[in-house]
Amino acid sequence: MSKRRKSVRPKVASRGLNDSRTHALYRAGLHFLAESDCDAVSIARIAKAAECSVGAFYERFPDKNAYLIFLIRNALRTRISNLENNLPEIARKKSSRKLIIDEITEFLVEELSGEKTAGVIRLALKLAPTHPEALTPITEYRAAANEIIYEILKPYIKDRDARNRIEEALQIVFAVIFDAIQQNYGPLQFNNARMNAVLSRQVEARISDKSKLPKGTVFNSTKSAHNKTQDKELAIDPERIAHSPRDKRRESAPEAKSSKRRNVKLI
Repeated sequence: MSKRRKSVRPKVASRGLNDSRTHALYRAGLHFLAESDCDAVSIARIAKAAECSVGAFYERFPDKNAYLIFLIRNALRTRISNLENNLPEIARKKSSRKLIIDEITEFLVEELSGEKTAGVIRLALKLAPTHPEALTPITEYRAAANEIIYEILKPYIKDRDARNRIEEALQIVFAVIFDAIQQNYGPLQFNNARMNAVLSRQVEARISDKSKLPKGTVFNSTKSAHNKTQDKELAIDPERIAHSPRDKRRESAPEAKSSKRRNVKLI
């Protein structure tokens, strides 16, 4: 019997970007993602762009998906470092809450709309249904942004709900940015000053909003739909819709008339 060959475990975990060939593969991947979909780029093409062999690729990554997730993780770690280095500096330079919000919003849009970063985010969102771990770096980036921006804006918000308000505002910002990354459809597009202005106003409005939900409010999509009219809550019951007055008239109609129609003979 032939002995099974032991599989060689890729050394990507120990080498990382400190290894010159791994770093070259990383740069090549970001370049391709900025220009095209990951499915359109083969491992052979990536290796060639990195000036290494396909064998060198497989020494570091077990397959293409592991390589792609490696790209996502390291690219967004770089973006987190940029958050940590640049956002506190913005807070030191600007004197008012509005100016700080304007600068933070502009920074997030510019950081995430860059071709390479946008390509990485598109890739993560595409892989997520089959590889949920691809979303982890995005979640970590958002959590870092939430924490840093909360610490910056906290002194300007005299409200116990400050953290929730900031996180809600940033959720809106990220939703618009990610939509633009995926489709770039509609009036709020990259390279358009209107996007920054609208997002800044949304953040300011959400932070300034004094409204609060009543205690115990629960949003449950499994309950019957409700429609409020003149301060009265009317439940829309599917059973009542199914047995409308028109249906009741049909049920109560004499069967004689319908039977006579069915028995008419055509001569």
